[in-house]
Amino acid sequence: MSLARRFLFYFIGIGLGIIFVYLVVLRGRDWPAWLPQGALIEEVLRKPREINPNSDCPPEALGIDSLQLSRMIKSASVDFKRSEVQKEPCRLYYLNTEWSEKNYEITVSVCDSSIVVECVRVEG
Repeated sequence: MSLARRFLFYFIGIGLGIIFVYLVVLRGRDWPAWLPQGALIEEVLRKPREINPNSDCPPEALGIDSLQLSRMIKSASVDFKRSEVQKEPCRLYYLNTEWSEKNYEITVSVCDSSIVVECVRVEG
């Protein structure tokens, strides 16, 4: 068998293997976030969320409903420098996002079973 024919069979096998792996393993799979920011955003969106009734800056005061709040959180970045990740019983995170050409800061407490939105502020 010539060298060219061996390469042909080799590349056909590689191509079939790639197609097989894609169809069996990768197609339609929802990949979880691997980095801390993505994992936190997924956790905040997945768990039941409530608004702190004693908050000085509730989202309703800015005209933000729960659907807008979810979209804002989905596009937010986490400020880990200011966040209190070791706080017990609920961790406190500061999320920064841009929405409707304004910068917002969302403060959330992440507990074991729920998420509490502490505050939503317009920055600047």
